[in-house]
Amino acid sequence: MVGAGNGCKDNGTIPPPLPVKSPGNDPAYPDLDQVPDDSVGQILQNLIDNSGVAFEGQGTTQFAWHTDEGEEEVEGSRLEAKEIESEDVAAIDSFFNQYDVSMNNISDGTVVGLLGYEVNDEVVCVVVKSVSEADLEAMEDNEEMDFADLEDTMTDVVVECGELSSLLR
Repeated sequence: MVGAGNGCKDNGTIPPPLPVKSPGNDPAYPDLDQVPDDSVGQILQNLIDNSGVAFEGQGTTQFAWHTDEGEEEVEGSRLEAKEIESEDVAAIDSFFNQYDVSMNNISDGTVVGLLGYEVNDEVVCVVVKSVSEADLEAMEDNEEMDFADLEDTMTDVVVECGELSSLLR
């Protein structure tokens, strides 16, 4: 049987992607004006107010945070912006430049990168940037195309913030 056990259908084709959850069709994405009034919520609200980026939604999240002592699954809140221009990415970067970068939470690749920030002793954030799905599809449609051929690369950004447990503070 072709593709058995690797997520492929029996005929070897890859199944379609799962539907993307977005504001309005998933209870984990409340309206942006319902940002919690705690330190994590306030940081995300400040990001919205100061960056000018049109974030599409907010939801709850869980993400890994690495320290010298180990790894913790952090629960918190997230914002997402899809297909934004480089000026908006720079605005998000500028907002987070006021915080310390966590050297244990940096990952960089060709199509996706992650950078972690220590906001204070309790709150941490990760910013995940990836080449937009539309740009990736354009490159897949033209096998000779690479990133240098994309004139205005669009970026998807996910910002996740949460409070560390007392174990890793």
